[in-house]
Amino acid sequence: MRLFYQGVILLLFFPAFLPAQTVSMVRAERAGRDSVRIFYTLEDPAAERTYRVDIFAITRTDTFLLTKVYGDIGDSLKVGEHSAVWNAIGESGRFRGPVSFRIRAIPSFLIHDPKVGLTLKRGNPFTFSWYGGNSYLDDLSLVLYQYDNALDTIKIVSQSDQFTWQVPADMTPGKGYRVRIIGTGKTGINSFTNEFTIARKIPLYYIIAPAATLLGGTAAFLILRRKELPPPIDPTE
Repeated sequence: MRLFYQGVILLLFFPAFLPAQTVSMVRAERAGRDSVRIFYTLEDPAAERTYRVDIFAITRTDTFLLTKVYGDIGDSLKVGEHSAVWNAIGESGRFRGPVSFRIRAIPSFLIHDPKVGLTLKRGNPFTFSWYGGNSYLDDLSLVLYQYDNALDTIKIVSQSDQFTWQVPADMTPGKGYRVRIIGTGKTGINSFTNEFTIARKIPLYYIIAPAATLLGGTAAFLILRRKELPPPIDPTE
């Protein structure tokens, strides 16, 4: 069987939800007798973003996901140049004739906010935001945790990349809070935010300080009054 290899650039993205990114420089060459090496470049102005990459073969009659492939595929691939090797002979029973390749790159799920070390005040709003992993196609459950203890489901968010939470006014202040974002089988999303602290809207020492000042002032007043009292009367006089 004679195979002809050609690189094809095709992004399966939704521009309405994703910023500018591209897969470029897609090409293929023989890698020994039985294999093909496929080269591609991930371009994105956000260098910290990672991607899940899959490679598909396209024939005249079929399109299928490559399984006999290793190298730069799968989760958490960073921006830059990549390559993967496909065992063409091991998978060639699927087709005859020319074959081309399609690179599918989906941004990995990433939680933007909250940042590390954030403190939220009771009664105030805060917006959680996330990106990637096809999250905008799924229903995501936002579950509040303190350390490893699940406390409550805050909200089930549908087809969105953010949610504004009104921190309950009676929430127990403390550290170790975080939110677990859980998707359905559509995406398999299951990630925790960074930990954050819940604080009183009015710090406790502001509440105590006026009372302490009043007590101190009263004590000082009493002390001054005692110094001003006249001396006791001598009973012998």
